[in-house]
Amino acid sequence: MRQRVLCSAFLRAIKDPFPPARQAGIIGMAVTQNLFALADIAHKLMPPLCMMTMDPEKSVRDTVSIH
Repeated sequence: MRQRVLCSAFLRAIKDPFPPARQAGIIGMAVTQNLFALADIAHKLMPPLCMMTMDPEKSVRDTVSIH
């Protein structure tokens, strides 16, 4: 249950139009990565996270590369 709720919240956050919200979603994923199954990380979280490397905001792109 926890994995589903967190995954949904983080995916919603990184789609937010407000750049600090996207950054918070990325940081949240990084901090809680140990709570997710490897399959969930690979199939649900990594594809949208990889798209964040092309975010128009440099600060968001930098957050992805740091974490």
